[in-house]
Amino acid sequence: MGALKLSLEEDKIPIGIFYVNPHVPPFEERLSVVLREYPEVNPANSPIERDGAPLISSKVFEKLFSEYIVGS
Repeated sequence: MGALKLSLEEDKIPIGIFYVNPHVPPFEERLSVVLREYPEVNPANSPIERDGAPLISSKVFEKLFSEYIVGS
């Protein structure tokens, strides 16, 4: 069944992968080329605080991510 037909089904919400490109390695393999330690060391498992305090101040955070912060 084609992806378009699946996406038009009304009785359930289609989620997941519709297409697999056999000529492109999976995301995890491509990421491990750039981040040699992946998956052992990855952003989801990286510390964000030490001794209960954030690793970066709120000012530094705002400066780094200002273009992604919505509203104030």
